[in-house]
Amino acid sequence: MGDEEVTAASPSCFYCSQSPTPGTSGGSSLPVNPKQKKKKKKKKKKKKKKKKKKKKKKKKKKKKKKKKKKKKKKKKKKLPGSCNHVAHYPC
Repeated sequence: MGDEEVTAASPSCFYCSQSPTPGTSGGSSLPVNPKQKKKKKKKKKKKKKKKKKKKKKKKKKKKKKKKKKKKKKKKKKKLPGSCNHVAHYPC
């Protein structure tokens, strides 16, 4: 009975059982880890939201500009210089 309770409580309530107890050297390092993880998660979520919005706007604008530029470049490449006749193209 005692072993079953320990195995069931250790994964689910491991931090809760260690945080109120100031004893043992391991107890001081445990509350530091969850605090760091929580801060990192919050920062990552904020950065991801901002980056996603900016990237979506930039990508849409860039795609439109690139399509226009590609069309213009293709037209310029077709003109060799003075004559645009197909017979003058070096195969």
